[in-house]
Amino acid sequence: MPAFGRSALLSAFVVAATTTVASAQNASKGTCSIDENSPSQLAIADLDLASAAGGTPDVASAKLKDAIKRLDQVGDKNPNGHALVLGKTLVLWLAQPNVGLTPTRGSLGFATNPDQTIDLLHTIDSAFVLVENVSPDCAETVAPWRQQKPWVDMLKGAIDAANNQKLDSAEVLANRSLQLYRGSPYAYMVLGQVAAQKGNTPSALQNFQLAADNAKDTSTADTRRQALLELGDVATRAAGQPSVAAAQKADYLAKAQAAYQALADDPGATQYADQIRKGLAAVAVAKGDSAALRNSYAAQLANPSGFDYQSLMQAGVTAYSTNQFRDATTLFEAASKLNPYNRDMLYNLSLAYVKDSAFDKVPALGHRLISVDPANAGDYGLLAYAYANLNKRYEARSKATKVPAIEKAYSDSARMSIDSALKYNAISDSLPAQVAFTSFSPGRADVQLSGEVANKTNKPTTYTLQIDFLDKDGTVVHSQTVTVGPVGANGTAPFSATATGATIQAFRYTIKPNP
Repeated sequence: MPAFGRSALLSAFVVAATTTVASAQNASKGTCSIDENSPSQLAIADLDLASAAGGTPDVASAKLKDAIKRLDQVGDKNPNGHALVLGKTLVLWLAQPNVGLTPTRGSLGFATNPDQTIDLLHTIDSAFVLVENVSPDCAETVAPWRQQKPWVDMLKGAIDAANNQKLDSAEVLANRSLQLYRGSPYAYMVLGQVAAQKGNTPSALQNFQLAADNAKDTSTADTRRQALLELGDVATRAAGQPSVAAAQKADYLAKAQAAYQALADDPGATQYADQIRKGLAAVAVAKGDSAALRNSYAAQLANPSGFDYQSLMQAGVTAYSTNQFRDATTLFEAASKLNPYNRDMLYNLSLAYVKDSAFDKVPALGHRLISVDPANAGDYGLLAYAYANLNKRYEARSKATKVPAIEKAYSDSARMSIDSALKYNAISDSLPAQVAFTSFSPGRADVQLSGEVANKTNKPTTYTLQIDFLDKDGTVVHSQTVTVGPVGANGTAPFSATATGATIQAFRYTIKPNP
């Protein structure tokens, strides 16, 4: 699952954290009809807040206690004004060091029931809800106060906990932040991620939708897009679970399609275009909608030169996965022009040619594949299969012609093809070591390559991998030698390599057992 967008979210938090108390107080003097100046004790309490905001913790504590005493004197003479100033006062108390969420009333300055604890989050929320119910203008007055430092700190804590896989702590902190302010997308993003990782699909979908719904302005537009992507991905995965009932599967797919389509209609979501197309394709596959599936890669098919390598590869995989082999061939061929030495492209295009019965195109491509990936049994198997089918084709043509010279040519081609089929089939079955790759991340300054070596012999062996990282033209950008093992008899062992070079697009390797 995608990691939490740490930089994106925290950049927004920085803005919230620098929302000063002064600016919040200025907002409270707007068009909200609540009177904060009557009775006089209320006005004096409000002035205490300004002094507390700019003072040291000791000064702030004294001024906030004074404000509480003034508020106690107001009584029920101005309940709305009392609620507004009380909420602001308790927000500032919550921001003071070592106060906690449930201090005693007496420690804050309340004269009545001084030994009784007070739930600050609940009390602040209750006071502000009363104010918000007066008018929409008053809700706007309260919003900056709800988003003060305590809210920011809770959100930061929730994000940090989630990034460190402390899911329960992340959930608690995100929910606490929502008691202070429910109009931001960030807490819902955390709760959606946590629920997804815990396997609670309904909660994940609900929270990602709330995140999208609460990302209402330009500063949170990308958060909305991330929320919709998460929603679509979670819903699509859930629909694919065997235990999901038909009606629930249909609901999940409908939610996923709506999320992806909303992104497809968003002109600002171009950086997510490939993910959107992939998502819509996955939904189309799950629904058996062949028309929608082809539409998901129609743009790449119509104009391959307008798309990058990754986009063409993904489109090709989508076409192949639904048996649209001619489309897959076209897309992989376009990708091959952009990255002709990439192992995945070479394998996928070879396989597409095989599925499309274009057996005559496989040998040249397959030999290039083996030159970059020499220890993969599947590569040799592709060649063997293609040559075997070429043998059948040449034999049929030899029998069909009545011209002796042509018959001999086809007969010779058939014999060479079957010899090659037997040769590569034998190599596929007898490789003493095989290499499989699990990740490759080109296009970055530091390129990561990882995989595993399988020892196909009956004795432990240590291997040396010589890896050349290539640019799109096949030029070596970086080379690295990796020692793997000892790998147990008929066992496997992982390996990884890191190369420096933003132009790296492919790799090749050789593998040898150590003496």
